[in-house]
Amino acid sequence: MSNEISKAQTYEILPGVSLTVLPSDRFKVGLFSFAFTLPLSPEDSYTRSLLLSVLRRGCENYPTLSHISRRLDELYATPYHVIDTVKGNCQYLGFKAELLENRYLLDDTDLCGEILSLMRQMLFCPLTEPDGLLCERYVEAEKKNAIDHIRSLQNHPSSYAMARFSDIFYENEPIRARLDDAEERICAITAEQLTATWRDMLRHAPIRCFYIGGMPPSDLVERVRSMMQKALAYVEREVRPIEQHCCVSHPWNAVRRVEETGREGQSHLILGFRSGVTVESEDYYAMTLCHEILGLSPISRLFVHVREAHSLCYSCSSVYRVERGDVMITCGISANNRELAERAILDQIAVLQKGEFSDAEWLAAKKSLIGGFRQMTDSTRSLFRYYELRALLGIEQTLEQSIERFEALTREDVIAAARKLRLELIYFRRGTGGAEEMGEEDAGDD
Repeated sequence: MSNEISKAQTYEILPGVSLTVLPSDRFKVGLFSFAFTLPLSPEDSYTRSLLLSVLRRGCENYPTLSHISRRLDELYATPYHVIDTVKGNCQYLGFKAELLENRYLLDDTDLCGEILSLMRQMLFCPLTEPDGLLCERYVEAEKKNAIDHIRSLQNHPSSYAMARFSDIFYENEPIRARLDDAEERICAITAEQLTATWRDMLRHAPIRCFYIGGMPPSDLVERVRSMMQKALAYVEREVRPIEQHCCVSHPWNAVRRVEETGREGQSHLILGFRSGVTVESEDYYAMTLCHEILGLSPISRLFVHVREAHSLCYSCSSVYRVERGDVMITCGISANNRELAERAILDQIAVLQKGEFSDAEWLAAKKSLIGGFRQMTDSTRSLFRYYELRALLGIEQTLEQSIERFEALTREDVIAAARKLRLELIYFRRGTGGAEEMGEEDAGDD
């Protein structure tokens, strides 16, 4: 068995249907995904997500979740997951499964073929009413589940604060529906509307499949082609091509401050920066290392200088959204530490922009970053995240080539990237008290 990972290759299976294959026989478990590609639409976001929840509830041959779970158990307990994500200017809806490689099967079960068949049935042959509409019982049950999930966010303060921050930060951009009217929108969704959305998706949405594993690409291409021909036999396809690309955020003219009050004990401070540097940009590598120094590595400046040295927060970390070029710094604090924490965070940004960090510091972050990328070769899920995004955006770059770009970075590259960070939103969600009033869940967020 080889440990080599070949270059990803994309095949056009049928008009509007593509398959990207990353051959590798180093894993016991491979991964296959199937997703429809839809242009971003805040108005349709909850409808689409609800549609996927209904489709996974049952199909003609397996009408309930119990039937589906029992079938998956028969197929070597294959893990099966929903795909509902935004990447760049598109929303992706579908399923992915982790497949035990054939050499580890105890019998002659065609595991890949059976899983492809199950995916086809769930996406193309869902359980319907006699009039052809999606199962009304499932629609109403999933509407309730969706509303319960939104309400449950308030029981996880850090997640709720980030959701509210995103509502404000992206208020003028087509990214996701807002929380403030989510329940009203979900309640208004009907089985007729959901069925129309499903049929429109089948007819017009491009389909992207992705596979990591040891199956020969030629065999998989024929399997997927056979599956899709059967699935689309009764669908009049008129694919609407979508140019998939990163969605650079639109800058504001000035820094905005927004404060809200919550019922939770801990307060949350989130600072949002625009950079314009996405995974498609030449400066992506430098910005990734800049982010590693700032808030990702074990010795990041946010952790060492804001949380540890000054004890200004219970947690402090950052997120770099590579498809939009935005960096968010979030921390859980006591309300009376707000100004000190904000100043300390901005000081760390200034250190990076002025190049006042040490050689040992940036070299350690560089080593940590490269080590993290190298570890991706040990996980199908990590490789999936890396190669799937680049396949969707048409970026032909192997993991090894990315590592080479990181290795070539200099201090000056990091400084130049840091200077692209522009503060645009300071969001503060004021809690009712400090650490002594936090529940166990909040106290463990850091």
